Amino acid sequence: MHIILDTNIIRQDWRQNSKPFKRLIDYSVKTWSPIVLPEIVMIEIGRLYEREVVKVFSNFRNAFNDLLKLTKNQPVQSLEVPEYGIARIEYEQYLKRRLGQFELIQISPRTDALPDIITRWSENRKPFNLENDAFRDAIIWSSIVDFAKKHAWGPIIFISSNVYDFANSSQDDLHSDLKNEVDMLGLKVKFFKSIVQFNEVYVDHMDFLNEHWLKENIDWDLLNTGVLEGVSGIHCGFYFEYFGRIFTKDFEGNLNYDVVEAAYDGTASTFAADWHGDDEYYVWMNLGGIVVIDYLIDDEVVIRLKAYFHTEVSIEIKGRRIVKYEANYYEENSGLALYVFPD
Repeated sequence: MHIILDTNIIRQDWRQNSKPFKRLIDYSVKTWSPIVLPEIVMIEIGRLYEREVVKVFSNFRNAFNDLLKLTKNQPVQSLEVPEYGIARIEYEQYLKRRLGQFELIQISPRTDALPDIITRWSENRKPFNLENDAFRDAIIWSSIVDFAKKHAWGPIIFISSNVYDFANSSQDDLHSDLKNEVDMLGLKVKFFKSIVQFNEVYVDHMDFLNEHWLKENIDWDLLNTGVLEGVSGIHCGFYFEYFGRIFTKDFEGNLNYDVVEAAYDGTASTFAADWHGDDEYYVWMNLGGIVVIDYLIDDEVVIRLKAYFHTEVSIEIKGRRIVKYEANYYEENSGLALYVFPD
């Protein structure tokens, strides 16, 4: 899933501190769903933010002088004026960090998009209408369609409070002009008029799924029954590299190893969830634990070391119960943390 935001959504909550916005960002991280901003939205947000800072400062200065007049003090001729351009740059940097806690993607319109937009305007197709030229909205829509073509597996979510130009009469999906367009192209684009509406469909039912729930509901004893065999299959290069980091990479003797103990540490801090509908979820996790290794030097001396390991584990959830586990100790997904285990 990719979640595209319109300017009006960000303007409603400049710092994204409302509960609905926080939950949207949490969902983005939890499901590995990038947030997407069309280039024109990013430019517009910066311009509008700067204008808002100018307006608020002007109102503050006037109100402060009115207060001084009421208290018989002389009005202040000048207050320290903010550097509006710097404030805009700082805000844009903040916004990118805030929305990019998983990933933020900025999309530019095609350089050859103008003829298509002019044709849409001449045919009075949405987002154009007889009362509003809506070239800005047409550029956004063109960018969305182009982006959806590159991510045809979908879905592409578009959240905008501009229901007049983008939504159908019931305001729960795209306008028929736009809906027909994406359907003909085989694209999965879904419209929401607000973050709250989006949360009601995608976020609310997933609130339970977090690190604490996983920690409490995973059957760690069951996973640990197969962990020793799985960790023993991690590529030998990790084990030799780990030994070399502790002692010396110039070791010239015969070196073998046995994995003698392994167990998960009971935490699930890295995971991604996917909703399959009907209260069914698929969750991918990167789990870790501690492995104990006996290194056999020249088949005579045994050195016992501990290391951290990590591997991929997937689970299926139905009715808020974990019904299936799959631990994958594939070389590309498993290994040892090569920093030295503390004594």
